[in-house]
Amino acid sequence: PGTSLLIWTAHVWTLPGNVGVAVNPDAEYVIVERDMPESEAAKDREPEKLILARAFLSRIFGEEPVRVYETFRGSKLKGLKYRPLFQFLIADKPAFRVVLDNLPITDVGSGLTQLAPAFDAHDLQLARQNDLPVLLPVGEDGTFVSDVRPWRGMFFKDAGTYIQQDLLERGLLFRIAVSY
Repeated sequence: PGTSLLIWTAHVWTLPGNVGVAVNPDAEYVIVERDMPESEAAKDREPEKLILARAFLSRIFGEEPVRVYETFRGSKLKGLKYRPLFQFLIADKPAFRVVLDNLPITDVGSGLTQLAPAFDAHDLQLARQNDLPVLLPVGEDGTFVSDVRPWRGMFFKDAGTYIQQDLLERGLLFRIAVSY
């Protein structure tokens, strides 16, 4: 309770199709607590608690002071349920939980990867192994389906900026990092 998974994605437009989050069972993860940046909106907020791979602490937070609240292996997160960023589509089976993935943690992201099995073969394999649903927020024509109300009919690549703005306005976006 009161703790968020700090997930990473290279394709923000896939987030409406998210059904799970993958972590490496053998990697070391932490819960960190950080004070919210100074702003009018954050002045009355409690410190934020985030879960991420320990290996990324300095890259993600730099000189920002954070307190390591707890350290553990990724396997401890297996089955943890979370509140999804979007709930436009109804899943036909339980979703929105952490699963284990033996892929090594790379030098990008936070050590937690969102799963959108409709758009990625590896994500689809993990969804099948863990009995997760497959949500299809984008139709065959490449536009968001009508259930994805804010962006219905919009070409998926054109929606990225709008999805980021929505997450930012709801206080759910940590950072936008662009690399080419």
